[in-house]
Amino acid sequence: MMRSLNAVHCSIDPLQLRFMPMYHSQVLIASQSGQFQQLEVTATIPQNNKYFEVDLGGSNCYAMDLSSTSKALAIGDMAGVLHLLASQEGTTFNSFSHPTFFPSENHLNYPKVNIDDYSFHLSTVPCPQTTERLLSDWPKQFNRPGDRRPKAIDPEILRSMKMVKGIGYSPNPNNMYKNTIPYDLTYAQETLVRREDVVVNIPRVYQRVDVDPTTLSESELHNYNRTKFSVLYNTKGNTYICTVLQLLYYLEPIALALKSHICQKLGCLACELGVLFYTLDVTDEKITDADRFIQAFDSLPEARSQNWYTFERHHDKQDYIQLPQNLLTFLLRHLHKEILQPPQPTSAICLAFGSKVGHKVTCGACSQTFSKSNINLTYTLDYPTDSKISFVDLLKRTLESETHCSQWCNRCGNYKTFTDKTVLESLPYVLHLNCGMQQSELAFWQNQVALHNGEQSKRCPSKNCNNSECKLSHGDDQGWLPLNFHITATNGQGVLEFKNGLSDNADESNFAVFEYELCAVVAHVDSPGVQGLTLHSLVGRGYHQPRGCDESNWYLFNGCSAMSTHQKESVKFGQSWKTPCLLVYKQVKLPKDLFQHSTPNPLELFTPFNVIPGLNLIPLSPAEVLKKGELVGIGIETVNCVLRVVLVRGQGHNEGVPFSHDICPTNFAPEGRQNIKLLYFKIKCLVDRGIILVGHSITKQLKYLNIHIPAQQYIDTAELYRPQHSGVIPPLQFLCPRLLSVEHIPGAHNGAVFSLQLYEKFLELKRAGQYEKTLKAIHTE
Repeated sequence: MMRSLNAVHCSIDPLQLRFMPMYHSQVLIASQSGQFQQLEVTATIPQNNKYFEVDLGGSNCYAMDLSSTSKALAIGDMAGVLHLLASQEGTTFNSFSHPTFFPSENHLNYPKVNIDDYSFHLSTVPCPQTTERLLSDWPKQFNRPGDRRPKAIDPEILRSMKMVKGIGYSPNPNNMYKNTIPYDLTYAQETLVRREDVVVNIPRVYQRVDVDPTTLSESELHNYNRTKFSVLYNTKGNTYICTVLQLLYYLEPIALALKSHICQKLGCLACELGVLFYTLDVTDEKITDADRFIQAFDSLPEARSQNWYTFERHHDKQDYIQLPQNLLTFLLRHLHKEILQPPQPTSAICLAFGSKVGHKVTCGACSQTFSKSNINLTYTLDYPTDSKISFVDLLKRTLESETHCSQWCNRCGNYKTFTDKTVLESLPYVLHLNCGMQQSELAFWQNQVALHNGEQSKRCPSKNCNNSECKLSHGDDQGWLPLNFHITATNGQGVLEFKNGLSDNADESNFAVFEYELCAVVAHVDSPGVQGLTLHSLVGRGYHQPRGCDESNWYLFNGCSAMSTHQKESVKFGQSWKTPCLLVYKQVKLPKDLFQHSTPNPLELFTPFNVIPGLNLIPLSPAEVLKKGELVGIGIETVNCVLRVVLVRGQGHNEGVPFSHDICPTNFAPEGRQNIKLLYFKIKCLVDRGIILVGHSITKQLKYLNIHIPAQQYIDTAELYRPQHSGVIPPLQFLCPRLLSVEHIPGAHNGAVFSLQLYEKFLELKRAGQYEKTLKAIHTE
């Protein structure tokens, strides 16, 4: 707000006024006749009435201006004459003054990135080319992490303070400048540095992503998931379950076995996983909801007794590290029981993860020996007390363990010490290793990595060193945790030899060589105040080929975040914040039997169990062979929180006649999930055979059931007849009277039939060239 000052009296008639730049409280006034006077606007006493006059030759003053230094004055009169005055000789006036010329902007193509995109790499932003040191490149001696703490309040202020209605008043001790807050620059930063090290040293891609992906837009989800694959998430607060499920999904033999499994048992986890994995195959979404599987998982009495359904934030570090290990062990054993059927000798789970282990138990007193064998699906690393050991020696110690126990000996008639020696009779195709990671085991792991890194500092820098006297270590370093190793078994002797890297004797007839490569690593990340799990997984060609590329690549999954990574990043351990939980190795050459699974018979799938009253349903006959490219109408009706799904023939002499219907409750009770599972297999069977489904705006209902149809195999008639540049979706009640000259009758069967007829009408209008005209006519009535 402006305030008025005292009036300034002058001895001339002021016409022009200019503030003097060098004297902020002084002004220069000019009269019409060329008289000038300099005045102080803040003066409170009468000023000197002296003034000076410029000879304008009888003309009048028209304009005037001062230089920025107040040492030059320019006056323009009515006759067009410019009078120049200066306070000293030698003053130069620029007769051809131009505006200041600034250099042109640097038109670099900077990438556009959201301000909250934490996965953006700053190295992708181009910097101007310069040979000088950048201003932002501060020397280390001038950098100190931490915040600045203000100094304590002056005791004199506190002593003289008076409180009035909760507000303290104190006189200024005059020992600091006004409106300043001094900092205590001598404050010790040790605590702050330790805290910053914990946060800053953890890469952002490993820090837990605590965000609800359902609240993010498509562009925001792209910032988290930059891959072509969908990421599992759930809203129950136990994301470690999604990490374990993602690990199983990218084991291709396991995923194929679960997707081909179907049974009539209620609460079958194998069927639920099959539905979930098929959804991950066909969906175009960046995220996929896993709550339905977790809901079915929680309904199992075995899962409730183990307290799987819990919030991970309520666990200590050691307990939380055990959660994914125990969960995967439980799932493998439970899925093995569900998939195993009486005619089959074994299951796909046992075929992939199982290894036959023999136990030779010997009495230490009488040397009595007896043998037994069993099938192991998982192994837990057996850590020794040695100060230094290689990982393959640790693996040999785990697979061929030797334990001592006290038990009753019938020959000795007393309790004696028995030696239980484990002998591997067959090796698994997929080797699952639990890392354990109690406090002592964590220290052992970090010690081994530190010792290995110390040895690498003594490695010879030359790749082709031929010096026989060189005492440095040579060879290619894979790290303490190898990316691959091989096990050699001597034929007829049963002796196993473990070595890093792939074998050079794979073609030897006297050896049986089993080569393994790392395919998945689950690591625990201990961030301040919160814990999380990350998954490094090798995604094979079978997952890339449907998405238009023929390759295999490593990916890092962290909550709803996913990004490509390097395989060596998965074996980098030794940091205090990163701890291994699960290791999965698979044989390099897997048999084709692991990838061959039978598919359900369509005639058995489409056998009706319940018939809707008044529905003329004719099941598929053996003569009806669904071929690639044929049409099938699909309609959905919601009645009293129940979804009715009807499939209708799109061609043949029974065109328009339904051959399948399903009733799916929306409350997802165990009985309802069983119907959803059967519907999923029906749609999957049609999709696998190349059938094109025709419906009217039913993708939302199917997505609610967690059933996805590939975009290239679904035709939505609502999109065909939607007006251009409009978000309005025309219903069947609007389209049928105008295009088919029939009144729409509600019902899933009629919806499927009318969808097929609308698609045929669309093709007819396209052939006649009347599609655009007809579409405009029906929406302008």
